[in-house]
Amino acid sequence: MKNTTESSTENTNQNNVSPNKFKLEWIVSFFSLFISISSFIFIGIQTSIMQSQQKASVWAYLEVVRNISGDGFYIEVQNKGVGPAIIKKVSYIYENKIYDDFSKMAKQIIVDKEFNYNIYSTNPINEKVMSANEKIRIFAVKNMKYAEKLIFSNFQCQITYENIYGDKTLFDTKTQKD
Repeated sequence: MKNTTESSTENTNQNNVSPNKFKLEWIVSFFSLFISISSFIFIGIQTSIMQSQQKASVWAYLEVVRNISGDGFYIEVQNKGVGPAIIKKVSYIYENKIYDDFSKMAKQIIVDKEFNYNIYSTNPINEKVMSANEKIRIFAVKNMKYAEKLIFSNFQCQITYENIYGDKTLFDTKTQKD
């Protein structure tokens, strides 16, 4: 049997928790919580950076080149990006009319009975996939008389394409910088 003096001393020791010890526990808890929240935020930022790096690794960038040389006049589309470009739609605009085929538009620009498939060539690119650095000649004409009319016609080309993640981009020769 314990005497009452010993029992009261034990109770006093248990009730006398040091205020410094209490503050220290709160400080340690607060810093643990702060480190946990900081780690969570850091992981979120790191994930966002990794996703943008992943998208940049498959970035597609199309450019249209109009060229005149000894071979005549031609138009090429080139993927200057690092990833494939999935071409969804190609439109040609001349005098506020939209054409889905270059040859239809060219026949509106060049009104001549002799202008036919024997003089020019076309290569439609709708629904094609262009790999990085690939070039596709979409139109060519060797006769300089017709080439000149096309060059000075000021037609516009619009290409809607996607990367492999489905992000759509509209390329427009009207806004293209040379």
